Amino acid sequence: MVDTFGLEFNLDPEASLKEMQRVCKKDGHILLMNWGKSYFAVRNYYDAYLLPFELHQQGYFNNRDWEEITRKLKLQVVQQERKQNGSLYFQILKNTK
Repeated sequence: MVDTFGLEFNLDPEASLKEMQRVCKKDGHILLMNWGKSYFAVRNYYDAYLLPFELHQQGYFNNRDWEEITRKLKLQVVQQERKQNGSLYFQILKNTK
């Protein structure tokens, strides 16, 4: 399964990831690329400031912690990279069902 920049617009990304996990075969991979929380507090404050405007204009959640979301769902992280001050997440997850 592949999702690029789609879960940021979803009201419940955990439910969407659970559905991906459900339909993905055992030991299959889920590839994600999303914008989220940064390494830097200043960037996170700025994103928190922009959140109401981006939600109203685009329906976009700019400050989700994708590492925490995937950890809650117990998806095994095969590979993960963060770019652009830690705001751009590349994740390859293994479905262990």
